[in-house]
Amino acid sequence: MELEGLRGLAAIVVVLHHMVYMFYAPLNTGKLSADHSPFPFEQYIYGTPFALAYAGTLAVAIFFVLSGFVLSIGYFQTNDRSIIKKLASTRYLRLMLPALASVMIAYLIIKLGLNGLVANTAATVGGGSGYANALQFDASFFDALKNGAIEIFISDRHPYNTVLWTMFIEFWGSFMVFAFLLLFARFKYRWLAYIGLSALTFNTWFFAFVLGMIVADLYANGWFDRIRHRKYIVPGLVTGAIIFGSFPNQRIKGTFYENFNIVQSLIPDLHRKMFFVTLASTMIIVAILMSKTLASRLGRVSLLGRYTYSLYLTHKFVLFTFTSAVFLLLLPIGYNKAVLFTLLLSIPVIALVAFIFEKYVDAPSIRFAKYMAAMHKSDSRTDLRERIRVLGYKLDRISQWPGERRLEPDNEER
Repeated sequence: MELEGLRGLAAIVVVLHHMVYMFYAPLNTGKLSADHSPFPFEQYIYGTPFALAYAGTLAVAIFFVLSGFVLSIGYFQTNDRSIIKKLASTRYLRLMLPALASVMIAYLIIKLGLNGLVANTAATVGGGSGYANALQFDASFFDALKNGAIEIFISDRHPYNTVLWTMFIEFWGSFMVFAFLLLFARFKYRWLAYIGLSALTFNTWFFAFVLGMIVADLYANGWFDRIRHRKYIVPGLVTGAIIFGSFPNQRIKGTFYENFNIVQSLIPDLHRKMFFVTLASTMIIVAILMSKTLASRLGRVSLLGRYTYSLYLTHKFVLFTFTSAVFLLLLPIGYNKAVLFTLLLSIPVIALVAFIFEKYVDAPSIRFAKYMAAMHKSDSRTDLRERIRVLGYKLDRISQWPGERRLEPDNEER
């Protein structure tokens, strides 16, 4: 329950990240010299813990570590392989159907000409907006269909809904988890396999899934309970999460994180942002699992977890249409005031759209994915029974042929 609350809060942080990127992009890029209307005190926010309020990359890392944890914890607690098969059989449809629906929404926005709103907003904001090219292309129905159903899972092409860059990682990371569990989870020395998989995935987002699995394994086997009494662990994890999670998106020079350049000298090819937010995300999840106080507080907002995927998929469309239109309408009152009132008006609309999407798209998609998996399983059993029946019939006929010896099923199998 508490991790569902964390997932929901992470989705809200993603929304805030894109709001900031729309009106105050230098807070994300660190290019404070860009031609833009500055956010008050923005020079004291970038590259500091204050940036955690809109740390979208950290939020995505939380999603990935949580996926590794959630997809494996059931198996570690029960040793029931049917759990893995059930999750694997529904994974594609569960991810694809809502993602495809979001792509088709983007297609409609383009075809209706509503994409001009975000273009006008970006032109007005100037160097302070990151969405000058958002949805600014010719769209076709079949291209949108292909993109939402296939391309986002096998390539890095996601023009209709840019948040879908995570689908390739989420999909293949999930099946990496399933394969690892089936191959190594029952081994006594599976930690060697963890080390090998960590080495293979270290400088990629898939490493987050590996860390999620490791956390699930430790949690299911009671390791956290053994050290829970040590009071310095949770504060240390939270402190580490704040430091690493605040790592800047782009500019490092002039921030506290210049001191982290030593890591780059040790590992030249390291993707620092990805590594540090993955580490921070893991620390956050472990801290929650070890702290009853943190778990209790997050449990109060666990309902947010239900709307995470819907909020993640749809919020940009509200920003590109409703938010843009309101901002342009309110701009005469002053830039910062217009942004403030626009975002206050946009929040309930974003929430409403996510609620509707969850009810009419996400929840039915989950039910449909489960139905198709169950039907396939039922059909497989029917086919097996039919084959056994036919085989039994043939054996019985053979046993009645003159001059032929009776064939026993056991012999036939061998």
